[in-house]
Amino acid sequence: MTWDDLRYLVEVKRHKTLTRAATALGTNVATVSRRMDRIAQALGHPAMIRTSDGWTPSPEIAHLLAIAEDFDHRIEAARNNFDGGTGTVSLTIGAAPVLLSRILFPHLPILRDDAPELELEFRNRIFESGLGDCDIVLLRSRPESGRLIAARIADLPIGIYAHPQADLAGDWIGMPDEYERFGPQAMAKAWFGRPPRIRVEQIDQIADLIEATRTMGPLPHVVAAKYPHLRLLSAPQDDLIASVYAAYHASRRGDRTLEVVLDWMRTAFRTAATATPPAPSAAAHTVALHDRKGMFAALSLAPAKSRP
Repeated sequence: MTWDDLRYLVEVKRHKTLTRAATALGTNVATVSRRMDRIAQALGHPAMIRTSDGWTPSPEIAHLLAIAEDFDHRIEAARNNFDGGTGTVSLTIGAAPVLLSRILFPHLPILRDDAPELELEFRNRIFESGLGDCDIVLLRSRPESGRLIAARIADLPIGIYAHPQADLAGDWIGMPDEYERFGPQAMAKAWFGRPPRIRVEQIDQIADLIEATRTMGPLPHVVAAKYPHLRLLSAPQDDLIASVYAAYHASRRGDRTLEVVLDWMRTAFRTAATATPPAPSAAAHTVALHDRKGMFAALSLAPAKSRP
């Protein structure tokens, strides 16, 4: 088996579909499929197994592909650090849609000025914990894989917000059942003490629905900053702090291109954090909330103040 054969298998493993692997390799699906068949004949067994999660390496070849993938990352890092290199550098970033649209995208002009050679591709990532076909992923927790390096680049505070005309004892907007382990949903369910009336998958959609239905829900302060008339119900000590980790393959350590992008991400998050939420209002309405021990406490709320 040649390195060229391994390169095909690495891309299939990374992208999990023949279509994406073919795109990465600059070829077509038929060519990738024929190469996989030829490799299987040479090995005497399939190199890749098709599962509900896409194509994965067979147990007999998994270790070899891990070594090949590590080598591929090292080659990419060396190429990016080659002073005499010219042309573009491609990089794929995976993150939750809200982090892309609210934090990274607004700061892209800065990265374009600092690294004009970069060609960027962004992918929506929500629950996935590995790199997949990305070079850098933003995660809510440190990855379990020992081959990934993770650096905490930001802490995002999340509070409970309401439309100015919301019934504070009424409905709130949350997320689907599979998000119960996701911080904002768990926080809001504890706060309101009842399930949400409407569920959506994206934090940005929660903000839109709070607007449309004049209700309430959990929002990162950086998202709520785009809706200055929303009322912050929760106090600072009740904020959920969601850490954000940037993860990349260990073999890319020292890759100057990745370091430039990581620095840009840190700057983008720091800048977004300057959107300070208003202080919670003081006395006009009383609502019930769970404290961390599951008991109820009272919070007095007054008409919302304008956000500075």
